[in-house]
Amino acid sequence: MSYTYDKSDANGLVKEGDYEAIIERMEVKTIPSGKNKLSVAFRIRDDVDQAYKNKWMFKDIWESKEEPGVFNRKQVNQLLGTQKIEDGQTFDDINQVIKFLLEGCPLIIHISIEFDDYRGEDVNTISYFKKTKVVPQVVGGDDEEEDIPQSPAPAPKKEEEPAKEGVVIGDDDLPF
Repeated sequence: MSYTYDKSDANGLVKEGDYEAIIERMEVKTIPSGKNKLSVAFRIRDDVDQAYKNKWMFKDIWESKEEPGVFNRKQVNQLLGTQKIEDGQTFDDINQVIKFLLEGCPLIIHISIEFDDYRGEDVNTISYFKKTKVVPQVVGGDDEEEDIPQSPAPAPKKEEEPAKEGVVIGDDDLPF
């Protein structure tokens, strides 16, 4: 098998467009200057027929200078709007927003290519978010359900089973 160098693949940029993705991680980070950002990691879905499956994309949503503890409201609202949520839903703080947008939330991210003056090269950026068009497949689910599900609920906690008494095998019982 032969390989041919293709400069368009070498730069690692995702082509501009809309991609079905999921939220993999969200966390508040403080950079060395003391400024806070909401760091969001997305993964392009592999269960949808599209290019760049499993490619990770990142977006930082910065804290407001005027309102400490409040992150860019427009971007947070746009992100929340990709999920099933009632208008007027209130969250006490960013931690509740993060909890609502649990890992694995499906959505569409629009990826653009912009020139980064600092790096002196083109980079991918996430311009905006939209509701997903592809409902995640649910095994044993109701096929008539057309609503896009709210962010996935946390897995129910399993009650620990009492320890079962069994046969104890010692070193002398092993063949090696």
